[in-house]
Amino acid sequence: MKKLNILVCGAGGDIGQSILKCLKEISFINRIYATDITQNTPSKLLYDKLFIVPPCTSVDYIPLLSKLIVENKIDFIIPVSDIEVRFFHDKGVRKISNKEVLLPNPMSLEIGLNKYKTAIFLKKNNLPFPKTQMISEPRSLPFPLIAKDNTGSGSKQVFLVETQEDYQYVKHKYRKFILQEYIGDNENEFTCGLFRSKSGIIRTIVFRRTLSEGGYSSFGETIQNDIVDKILRQLAESLSLIGSVNVQMRMGKHGPTTFEINPRFSSTVMFRNMLGFKDVMWCIEDQMDTEISDYENVPEGVKFYKGFTEYID
Repeated sequence: MKKLNILVCGAGGDIGQSILKCLKEISFINRIYATDITQNTPSKLLYDKLFIVPPCTSVDYIPLLSKLIVENKIDFIIPVSDIEVRFFHDKGVRKISNKEVLLPNPMSLEIGLNKYKTAIFLKKNNLPFPKTQMISEPRSLPFPLIAKDNTGSGSKQVFLVETQEDYQYVKHKYRKFILQEYIGDNENEFTCGLFRSKSGIIRTIVFRRTLSEGGYSSFGETIQNDIVDKILRQLAESLSLIGSVNVQMRMGKHGPTTFEINPRFSSTVMFRNMLGFKDVMWCIEDQMDTEISDYENVPEGVKFYKGFTEYID
């Protein structure tokens, strides 16, 4: 098999560094390059080379990426940040200089990048969903409820609203938020890796997780739940998923309920990789039309812990 060169865009954060670790374990990867808007990141110490680029909203962004791809013989582009994933989807960019941008299929992006659309989609496909409304509509949900950014990810823009006073404050300040029914509790939240190949191979992995203040998964353990697995498989089929997404669920009074679909690699990507759920490699293999590497289901009760690493240049 030909050795590949990979370009990871927006590589400075924890997800970019986790994807790098996954890529370094793949035998058919040659060189791994990175882009970011600043050089004040450990990426310059970790990747084969870091390229400084303007924000994706700049008119120079795509032409510069195209130049880097040609000059460095890049085979695949992996966007990491939500901003870049959304940019590529909104612009309909699936290839640059005839090289594949590694993204899920357009339908999964269209639904997953909008939490209100996610709830409507789940309801239409008879999948468990949280009651959801735009904050601009007259409130119909009882307290407590969740108010959050309709298009963002992570927990930084998520608020527990328990009183009318809280509600009025959030409604005045965050006019493009959604309101969502409060489901379960923090002890019963699941983050799920979901992969589906072009030929219809579906693979899942489920963690019960604990979120840090920064909004990423700091601790978790694998679980085996037939209902969760069935929901994930139904979701993959309903989305006609091709690629890898991250699904967030909580255990509510009606069972496991999906509240977000993140159409990108998540902060648990390296933990999944360590357990054999190698969705970064599978996505590349699938786009190359080669056989997808084997996977054995992970036993229940395997724990992960998110730590920190320091770098000195």
